[in-house]
Amino acid sequence: MLYEQLNNLLPYNPKLNQIYNTIEKIAKFAEKNNLKYYICGGTALAIFCNSIYRKNGDIEFSVDYNEKDIWFNFLEENQFKFERNGLTWPLGNQKICYKSKDGFNVEIILLKNNNINKDYITVNINKLNININDPLKIFEAKMFYPINKKNKKQIRPKDKRDLVKFKQYLLDIIQKSD
Repeated sequence: MLYEQLNNLLPYNPKLNQIYNTIEKIAKFAEKNNLKYYICGGTALAIFCNSIYRKNGDIEFSVDYNEKDIWFNFLEENQFKFERNGLTWPLGNQKICYKSKDGFNVEIILLKNNNINKDYITVNINKLNININDPLKIFEAKMFYPINKKNKKQIRPKDKRDLVKFKQYLLDIIQKSD
C-alpha cells in the first residue's frame, strides 16, 4: 500500500516494495504497542516528499534504547536476522544491522538519554501515521556529511539527489501557496 501510494517515478521494483512494506509494518507495530520510533535518512525524505525518487537499499530507523528488545523481537519475527553491530556514537547511541532473507538491510539506531523524543515529525499517508526524522535535520546531516578522503567530495551522489528532491518539493509547496 505505502509503496504503491508513493511510487510514481520509478518502474516497479520488488525490493523497494518490500522496503516500504517493512516501513508500513514498523509504523503499525509501533502504533499498536505505543512505541517510539522514526524512519531516518533518504527513505524518510522520500516519505516526506511523498515520492520514491531513488532506489533505497536499506531502512534506517531510530528507537528508544530501553525498547530495543521489543524491536529486536519484531525484526526477528519478520524474518530479519542479526548481521552485526554497527557504529557507536559519542552519546552512546548505537547502530545495529539486520538483514532480510531477500538481502536488504535494516539498520536500527538505539537512542539513549530519551533522544527519541526529539527531531521527528509525523506524516499521514493514506491513514497511516509514519514518524520520520525531521527533514531539516536530515538536510543538515547530508550537507555536512564527513568528507570522503578517497574522492574529496563533500556530498555523496545519493545525498545530492535527496537534497535536490527536497529542494524541489519545498519550492513546489511555496509556488502552490502563492
